[in-house]
Amino acid sequence: MGSPNLNDRSQKGDGDSEIALVVEDTDEIESRMDGRPVRMFRALVAQRRLHKCPEHLGLIAPQPVASSREPVDSFMRPAPRANADETTQPSKSLVADTLLDKVLSLWESTAKKNRDIFTQVFIP
Repeated sequence: MGSPNLNDRSQKGDGDSEIALVVEDTDEIESRMDGRPVRMFRALVAQRRLHKCPEHLGLIAPQPVASSREPVDSFMRPAPRANADETTQPSKSLVADTLLDKVLSLWESTAKKNRDIFTQVFIP
């Protein structure tokens, strides 16, 4: 899953590299979009969105590694094993419906805060 840019940088082969990935999923789950019930593919839409959005919004508490022998969880295993269902975790349920005003407001406020920090650190 990615967003390869079709521009000179990406296409020359000597600059940044990006990748696109096709994921086929037939496991549908119930979800909500803009307050309405919808069916979504678990791996592609629901799980990836619910896994990445809280991370990017700073909603996940720090997860220090206790030892070098940390147990393997379902997200570390290769396909075709299914990942654990994260849809009911508190940090995930907050962003489950990405079209709600409160979620859009959270994205906007986080982006503004990040931009302010970037400006303070990198722009004299």
